[in-house]
Amino acid sequence: RQSMLEVTRRLATRVRCPPVTAISPGRGYWRQQLDHVCAHLRSYAQNNAPFRAVLGEPRLGRVVSAVIQEDPYEVSLTINFMSAGQKEQQVSSDEDCGELSCGRSGPAGQTETLSRVTEQPA
Repeated sequence: RQSMLEVTRRLATRVRCPPVTAISPGRGYWRQQLDHVCAHLRSYAQNNAPFRAVLGEPRLGRVVSAVIQEDPYEVSLTINFMSAGQKEQQVSSDEDCGELSCGRSGPAGQTETLSRVTEQPA
């Protein structure tokens, strides 16, 4: 009986998770593109313990921005989330803010987030 439940769970998982294919469909099929990206990200995380550990730490809020850059050799996806973790830290000097968050104090005591700093017009 227990093995029957396991088989049912595996089949249900297969239905929800599309298989990882070598090449995504492209041609405007954005839902299939998204499934492709998610499947590869899941596979990468399963096979890369350090990435899994870092990915599992932050509490992520809503998506703030997403950028896609393409050249003849690579496509880069950058997705920025609001941090749903600790309150923003305020740093008054030019100290190193680390890789995951930067909460420097801006003009008139306004807190600068990493996305605000990186998305300012040149």
